[in-house]
Amino acid sequence: MVVAGVVVGGLVVVVVGGLVVVVVGGTVVVVVVGGATVVVVVSGTARLNMSCEKPKAAWRPAAAPIPGGRVLDASGSMEAGAEVGAVASASSELGENAAKAAIARRAITTQVANAKSRVNLTPVNFRVLNNRTTMRQHAWNRMKARAPCGGKPHREKQPRAVVPPSLPSREMKIDQYLTADSIAAGADYAIWAESLGFDGLFTAETGHDPFLPIAAAAGRTDTIQFGTAIAVAFARSPMTVAYTAWDLAEATGGRFLLGLGTQIRAHIVRRFNMPWSRPGPRLREYIAALRAIWETWQTGNPLSFDGDFYEFKLMTPFFSPPPMPHADIPIYIAGVGEYMCRVAGETADGFHVHPFHTLGYLEEVVMPNMEKGAELAGRSVADVELVTGAFVITGRTEEEVGAARMAAKLQIAFYASTPAYRGVLELHDWDFGPELTAMSKRGDWMAMGELIPDEVVDQVAVTAPLDSLGSAVRAKYEGRLDRVGFYFPDLPGQPPLVDLTDEEWAGLVAGVHA
Repeated sequence: MVVAGVVVGGLVVVVVGGLVVVVVGGTVVVVVVGGATVVVVVSGTARLNMSCEKPKAAWRPAAAPIPGGRVLDASGSMEAGAEVGAVASASSELGENAAKAAIARRAITTQVANAKSRVNLTPVNFRVLNNRTTMRQHAWNRMKARAPCGGKPHREKQPRAVVPPSLPSREMKIDQYLTADSIAAGADYAIWAESLGFDGLFTAETGHDPFLPIAAAAGRTDTIQFGTAIAVAFARSPMTVAYTAWDLAEATGGRFLLGLGTQIRAHIVRRFNMPWSRPGPRLREYIAALRAIWETWQTGNPLSFDGDFYEFKLMTPFFSPPPMPHADIPIYIAGVGEYMCRVAGETADGFHVHPFHTLGYLEEVVMPNMEKGAELAGRSVADVELVTGAFVITGRTEEEVGAARMAAKLQIAFYASTPAYRGVLELHDWDFGPELTAMSKRGDWMAMGELIPDEVVDQVAVTAPLDSLGSAVRAKYEGRLDRVGFYFPDLPGQPPLVDLTDEEWAGLVAGVHA
């Protein structure tokens, strides 16, 4: 039974159950059955590749060049619930005009011609991109072409080279994270952070609302920026968040950065009692809805937003706040996997990189995927501010440094035990994830840190004496990230391992700013 069919110029795409048939000008037929068998017919000549009956994952074929600097990219990523039925939807996008359809036909013909020597097409998501294929992508495609059938590319275990910074040089900002346990104390904390030279203060949605401390501190500070890191997007309607962010942007004089995250299904459904579906596409649309609402308030144009997840059609003057000079509110998002990195590059003003990362993960996963998203939107990845709370290990004595290192191992072990963060481990061929997961299910938390080698700690965290920690963090991230904060791991149920004085905090700030 045909479940999808699209006709675009001379391009026909038909999906029949698990069978995908693409016909171009009646001369080329590509058939993919269950993601396993590829049949290509070119001018009456058929080629059959049945070497992979059960591939473990879709391979990503090299992009075919198209005149005008465009490439046809076959992206097999399904992270974060990427759109189902994308073959039909992408073909529909190609059908915006006949010229695009002609480009697509030439691209697919090129792919088929290349397949005469080795068929490597897969049932994936065809999309025309305004981008270039990076040297890293070419290398990755070559590795996949040499991989065992259905397997992952073989990586030679060797010391990882230090990758040079990829962002333009600009002043690095340093942020503090709110630790106060009340709204009044939060305002005092903001005054303290501003007095020491911190550029930003971020709140989190844990045991308290993330917005209220910012409202309390807005009128008592002058220069420090405020942000949520993060507020849970799907626990609220975009309209609700639009009002709150608008008021905070006005109250802070444009110093508010709206940080959003998806959380996970269990919390959205069971803690917040809200619907859950395809977090990546939903967050992208959430951001578009926010900007549509703000545009209506600022310009007075009618509100008309119609998406797959949200629809906003009503906004009267009585419910509209007046225009203000800070209506272009920056939106930051947080994420871990490749899909959310692409969403950040495509739509966000900033991206909160999770503290559990390495320079290799930044350069080989985060940045390339952000570049893909940015190119889709016709902008540069330099338009997106990158932020993180950097793991740091320090102390005044060897005993303090040793305790901080043990605490870091425990925290790293916690993240490594969670499948959502498994990508960092896989990139470096670290194989202790499953064992850590099993230990966490047994509640064997304190022993988990023993499985983390010193090599892993050194790649994740910055270790330096207290008087040079700021400059060490700057040396690691300069040219890679725009804003950093200090993530001091502590032992569960214990007071802070390193309790800094104001003078020591000021030294850290100066070290990052130097």
